[in-house]
Amino acid sequence: MRDREQLFGAVASALGLAEQHAKPEDALHNVLGRRKGLIILDSCEHLIDETSALANCILRRCPEIEILATSRHALQIMGERVFRLPPLACPSEHPMLTAAQLLSYPAVQLFVERASARGTDFTLSDDDASAVTEICRKLDGVPLAIELAAMRVAMFGLKDTAARLGSRLDLLKFGRRTADPRHRTLRATLDWSHDHLSEVERLVLRRVAIFIGSFTLDTAVAIVVVEEEGMSQNDVAEAIESLVDKSMVEAGVDTHEISYWLLDTIRTYALEKLLHKGEHDAIATRLHEQAIEGEQRRPV
Repeated sequence: MRDREQLFGAVASALGLAEQHAKPEDALHNVLGRRKGLIILDSCEHLIDETSALANCILRRCPEIEILATSRHALQIMGERVFRLPPLACPSEHPMLTAAQLLSYPAVQLFVERASARGTDFTLSDDDASAVTEICRKLDGVPLAIELAAMRVAMFGLKDTAARLGSRLDLLKFGRRTADPRHRTLRATLDWSHDHLSEVERLVLRRVAIFIGSFTLDTAVAIVVVEEEGMSQNDVAEAIESLVDKSMVEAGVDTHEISYWLLDTIRTYALEKLLHKGEHDAIATRLHEQAIEGEQRRPV
């Protein structure tokens, strides 16, 4: 689907409506106006404006209908309630846990379930604890990434799979043949999200990938903005706000200040883009210079 008419038509078709000569809005109202029901709209980010218009139309004209929309960013319509789905909880980096303790974490539960489903008779033992912890943490608790890694255990073994995650985007390139193409591999999923970013958002994403750990808006501006490129501080702020909204950048309050960071899988992907654009050395140099200036300004 690429436009509003196709989207309305797809919903009408799912409701069993024959081809209508009336406006799609009127046809949907005629069917849904007096009904109670739930409409699920999945993966809306590539048609976010059209989906917003559809949802707003249905909710305005059909008060007994509720809509559940999944997307990387909000519809931003009246009455919307946003629930951000966080990554699966992972074991802490420091304490050594037993297999039984690890299985209390959703990320580990998914890993064991998918590894076992590959016919390897995989069972989690105390000896496996550190390797499974490392895998789940490296993959940020992202369900698709964990599922794909678990599928590779049959080929590489548990410890070798953990070791190979340094090149995680290449390791996780095989998925289910029956899945939607953009969900078959981790790289395909990231490509899908990246392709739907604006040029400014792509530029900001790849440049802030130079940060290891969290960063502030001010430090991002100092690294990203290049006067000769005609980009302003406001452009960077708006791009970061949009990237947070699209779940490409994480945000939180750290020591009374809003800080931002990238999940490791997204950072690895964005760093590839930075290298491909030939910008890595220049951005790394700028980061180093900013660090030196910060040290010089620090009171002794």
